Amino acid sequence: MTAIIETPLWLVEPSERRLREISHVASLRAPPSATYASSILQDASALRRLALEFIRRANAYTSLILRLPPELIFEIFTHVVRLEPTSPKELGWIRLGHVSYAFRSVLLSMPGLWASAIWDVADHARHEVLSRARDMPLSIQLKTGRKLDVSSNKIKFAMDNIDRARRIKIEERQGTKILWSFEPRDLSGRVFPHLEEIDVMLLHHDTSLRDPDWLGPDVYGLEPVQAPRLRSVFLVNVFIPISPNNLTTLALIRTKYYGNGTIAASSDLLPSPEEFLHMLAQCGNVEYLTLQNVTPAIAPLHTSLRSIDAIKLSSLKELTLCSPMSEIIAFWTYLAPLPHEVELCLKPDYTEAAIATGGFVDSRRLSLISLFLEHLACHDPSRVTALAFEADKESFITQCGFFKRAADASQDSWAGLSVYNANCEVGDDYKTFLDIWLHQCVWAEHSTLARFIDYIPEPFFAQIDTLDVLDVNVEDLQRLFARLPNIHTLHFRSPESSPLASLVYKTESSGPSTALERRAYLPKLTHLRLHDMDFGDIQAQFHGNILHYDEVENVLSSRFAAGVPLQSFHVIQSRIYADQAVVDALIARMQEMVVGDVTADMEVL
Repeated sequence: MTAIIETPLWLVEPSERRLREISHVASLRAPPSATYASSILQDASALRRLALEFIRRANAYTSLILRLPPELIFEIFTHVVRLEPTSPKELGWIRLGHVSYAFRSVLLSMPGLWASAIWDVADHARHEVLSRARDMPLSIQLKTGRKLDVSSNKIKFAMDNIDRARRIKIEERQGTKILWSFEPRDLSGRVFPHLEEIDVMLLHHDTSLRDPDWLGPDVYGLEPVQAPRLRSVFLVNVFIPISPNNLTTLALIRTKYYGNGTIAASSDLLPSPEEFLHMLAQCGNVEYLTLQNVTPAIAPLHTSLRSIDAIKLSSLKELTLCSPMSEIIAFWTYLAPLPHEVELCLKPDYTEAAIATGGFVDSRRLSLISLFLEHLACHDPSRVTALAFEADKESFITQCGFFKRAADASQDSWAGLSVYNANCEVGDDYKTFLDIWLHQCVWAEHSTLARFIDYIPEPFFAQIDTLDVLDVNVEDLQRLFARLPNIHTLHFRSPESSPLASLVYKTESSGPSTALERRAYLPKLTHLRLHDMDFGDIQAQFHGNILHYDEVENVLSSRFAAGVPLQSFHVIQSRIYADQAVVDALIARMQEMVVGDVTADMEVL
C-alpha cells in the first residue's frame, strides 16, 4: 500500500511506520475505537495544514514579492491602493488578501485602509470590515440620487458610528429617504474627537416637520459640539451647533423653495440678529464664508459705530452672500475693511427657481455698486482691469462682475486674455474682485439697465481693459462701451441681437452718427473674440438669431480702413450655415483685414 505513494525521503520512515500501525490495529478484529478513529482524522488534518504551509513556503521561495519583508510589502500596497481603490461594485485592493497569507497579514496590519473601504462593502460584511479598522476614524458618506439608493442598514450603521467620524458627507439629492436623523438638540455638546470636515445637504420634504423642528431660532444658541479638529462645515437645510472659532470654511445654506416653487423657508426659521452677529464675530479664522438665505433682518450699523463694533474677518479669502437686497446692504455695514486678496460674490434676491418666482423692479439696484467704493479704494484699483456684464431677461438675472489680475500671474501682455476658462470658470490669470449677480431682476422705465450702467462709479471703470459681455442689446452696449474707452480685448457670448454694429468704426464720410455712437466704438480695441455664435447669410435667418457674414466683415473692414485694425480675431465654439467653400473664402477675407492671427472654430452646418 505504501509503495504506491510517492513520499519524500525525510517522511518515508515515519509515514510507513504510522500506516503499518493503522493496518495492524484494523487487522485485530477488535470493536472499532472512536478515540483511535479520531486520532487518524487528526493526523490527516495536521497533514493538510502542513501541506498548506509547504505551499506557502514554496510560493514565498519562487515569488520575489512574497520574500520581501512586511515593511516593503506595506509600501507597495500603499501604491496599489491608489491604482485599485474599492467601490460599491469592485473589491479593488481587498482582493490582495486572497492571494496569500503574507498579503493578508499585511493588509490586516493597515486599519486605515479598512476604515476607508467600509462603505464599499455589502451590508453583511460591514461589521467585519469595521473590526479590521480597529479604532481608526471613519469617513461617513451617504448619498441618494437618480439610480442611487442607500439601504436602511447602511444609514443605521452610519448614524450608530457618527462619533468615530473624521469626515461626514451626507447628500440627499432625490427621493424621500431620510439620511440624517440628528436634530440640533441631539448633537448639542456632543464630543467628536476626530471630526475635521462635515458636509450635510438635506432636502425639503413637503410632509416633514423637520424644518420647523430643526431650524427654529433657539437652535442657534445651543451649546456647540466639542470638535477640536473641526475645520470645514458645509450645511444645507440643516443646522449643527458649532463654534466657528477654529473653522477655515463655513457655508450655511437654506434653499428657499421646493422644486414646485412653494416657499419653504421663512424668517421664523432664521437665527436672531444677536445670535447671527455673535456667530459672525467668531469667524476670525474663516477663509471661505458662504451665507445663503440665513441672514436675518438686521438693522444697518451706523457709520459712527463702525470703528468700535465692525466685525473683523482678517483671514477671509472668499465671501459669498445670497440674501435679499436689504439684508446684504445691512450685512455689509458690519464688516471692517477686508483683506486685500478677498474675493466677493454677491447675489441679491437669490432664488433657485427664477422661472417660478419671476422678477420685480427695485430701484436700489441702481446704486448698489456705489456701496463698494470704499472697498475699492482700500485695495489696488490698478489691478481691477476686467469686467463681465450679462443681462439675461429669461432668467431675470443681471451680472456685473469686476475682476483683478492675479497677483502671481506672470503675463508679458494681458491683451487677448479671457477672464473665463473653457469651463466658464474664472481662469488662472484673474481673480474675482466684486462679482454681483442681481436675481429676480426686472428693468423698467425709471429703473433701466442704461441707468444702472450710468450709476456705476467711474473708479470702477477707470482701469478696465477687458470686457466679457452676454445678452446685452445694442443700445445698452453702446452706453457701456462709451464708459470703457480703454478696452483692448472684447469677448461676445451668444448675443441677444446683432451687437457687432456697435463696433463699426464710423468716420464723417460714413454718414451721421450720434455722440454716443462716436464714443462707443472702442478706439483701443485690438482683440475680438466671438463665442457660441451662429453665422449665416440671409437664407439662414430661419434658424434663429444668426449673425450675417456682412456684420463681421463690416467691423473688420471699417477698423482696417480707419487705421485701427484688430490684432487678432477668434471665433470660438460656434456654428455656420454654409458650405466649406464659403467658409474658406470668408476666413481668407478676414485674414486680409486683421494684422495678427485669425482662428475660426466653427461647425459647418
